[in-house]
Amino acid sequence: MSGVVFLVTGHGWIALSHAALLAIVGWAAVARGGVAQRVLDLAPPLIVIAFAYGEVALLIAALATPFHDPGVQRWDAALFGMQPAHALAGRLPFLALSELLHAGYLSFYLALAVPPILLYAKGEKAGFDETILTLVVAWIVGCALFVAFPVAGPRFLWDSPPGIPDGPFRRLSMSILATGSVRGTAFPSLHMAASLSQTVMAWRWQRPWLRVAMTVSTLLIGIGAVYAGYHYAVDMLAGAMLGAIVSAAVIAQSSIGRSRSR
Repeated sequence: MSGVVFLVTGHGWIALSHAALLAIVGWAAVARGGVAQRVLDLAPPLIVIAFAYGEVALLIAALATPFHDPGVQRWDAALFGMQPAHALAGRLPFLALSELLHAGYLSFYLALAVPPILLYAKGEKAGFDETILTLVVAWIVGCALFVAFPVAGPRFLWDSPPGIPDGPFRRLSMSILATGSVRGTAFPSLHMAASLSQTVMAWRWQRPWLRVAMTVSTLLIGIGAVYAGYHYAVDMLAGAMLGAIVSAAVIAQSSIGRSRSR
């Protein structure tokens, strides 16, 4: 009975979920071919992304790392002369703009999934490998930075930006964040880091229409997260830097690998 209580109220569910996912990957590695091969191709990156992000809060709590919002707020004030996450929406209180930016912010989930799926479906192994590697590295580095330098973000500290228009896309984005976001994961923005890295890979491997779509999505994510009051502006700049650095590193690594194989 005590074991059941531990699984429900303690962290036993984390151990069980880890074991289950490792079992799936182990089965795929042994079985190979067909469905097993597809699982082996796709499951590890998804596991890394889901669990790295989900465990950030546990690590922050375990290490008792202080939050650094006051410092990030000072950076925003020094760079922009205001707090964009608090003031931008009030200066541009237009419903159509608000909904466009919130819809753009939500496009992150498509931007994360569509490019690698298309490459995998086409059998473009080199492009798929680069795209997935860039995403996973950016994600892992971002999560490590969250633990070392946690920032709660304006959404956890302030009310909604004064004067921000309400609409269905805003309500949907707030609902998703309320159930899925982790306190301490604001700086650097993983939305921006992942989206920018996927955009760079799209310009390397995807068709023109998706390159344009990814570029627009990344711009809307960057502006929309600040307009909505979800991120400090500096979060987005740091996320863009992280995405750019990781993308450049993966491209360089791939170039070196190709030159050695010739």
